[in-house]
Amino acid sequence: MYNDALRALKQDLEEQTKQARPIRDGPVGFAAPEWAPTLERDGMKSGIHTVAVRNFKELREKSNKWSSYGTWVIAWPADEKWSSEKIKEICSVCAQHLVESGKIVTA
Repeated sequence: MYNDALRALKQDLEEQTKQARPIRDGPVGFAAPEWAPTLERDGMKSGIHTVAVRNFKELREKSNKWSSYGTWVIAWPADEKWSSEKIKEICSVCAQHLVESGKIVTA
């Protein structure tokens, strides 16, 4: 009985949270490693701003310019010189984007 009530409460809270959260509009930002065959060149195409990044530093720099984008699509670069600091910076920017009702798709 208590489990059912708790489950129902959790479901109600989840539905209220989804309804209260505004959806952010704007173009889609797409970042992929430079070897991604789907990208011929950087630029805006059909409402999607594409950019090829070679490493996490470039990804961090590009994501700073995406504050107006509603959705970010990120294919993580294969960066041999990664550091935990760079990853934390990117995660912080992504977290802020989510707090501001943005969406992130990763691969």
